[in-house]
Amino acid sequence: MYDARSKLEDRYPPFVQLQEKDALLAELSRDEGSEEGEDATKSAFVARLDAARKLGDPITTCWREAENDRRLRLSCARRLIRISRKQLRKKSGSRTHR
Repeated sequence: MYDARSKLEDRYPPFVQLQEKDALLAELSRDEGSEEGEDATKSAFVARLDAARKLGDPITTCWREAENDRRLRLSCARRLIRISRKQLRKKSGSRTHR
């Protein structure tokens, strides 16, 4: 739960609306403020975790898709650079043999 809170501040800001962020932070804080604390039953903890996941999973999915898109663009750009370099080498090699 602490990890989710830090990611909201560090990693996910471009992918989350303020009201979504506030709702998720409230859900995460609800767990900390519960009277049961460490004595909470497993089922109560799982229910709170599920509620937090319902709010957080769409944010995580959006971030993951953006990361995958970024990696794909970088990979394509690297391939294009390699292809361009090969073509330049071929052109410069054919000019020296003329």
